[in-house]
Order: sequence, then structure tokens, then C-alpha cells
Amino acid sequence: MSLQKTKRLPEKLVKGEIYNIDVKEKGWLQGHMIGVAENRAVTLLKDTGKGKIVKAKVVENKNNIYLLK
Repeated sequence: MSLQKTKRLPEKLVKGEIYNIDVKEKGWLQGHMIGVAENRAVTLLKDTGKGKIVKAKVVENKNNIYLLK
């Protein structure tokens, strides 16, 4: 197995903007949820329950890892 260098994915979510999040599953930390926004996986920093659509604001984006609150 070897790693191959590829192009970075473009950043779709902008820090400070509000997006509709489709909450899919619980995150690996207590109180976090995993969701989808703009065809990207995101971490929601509040427990809203599975299967809901909520509005959340992007608070951090490092290397296309999005944290929303």
C-alpha cells in the first residue's frame, strides 16, 4: 500500500456563514453530531438528535475539517 499525492478539495463552507445541516449520526465525542452540508461531512458541536435538519454557523475550518455550532 502506498500514498499518492492528490489535489486538495476546494473549501465549500465559509467561516462565519450559517448553513442547513442534515444531522446523520452521533459523533465520537459526547455532545457532538456528524452531519452533511453542501455535500461535505461536518461536525456539529451540539447534540440535536439524529435525522433533523438544523441551522449552524461555521466556527472553524482547518484542512477541510468543519466545526459548526
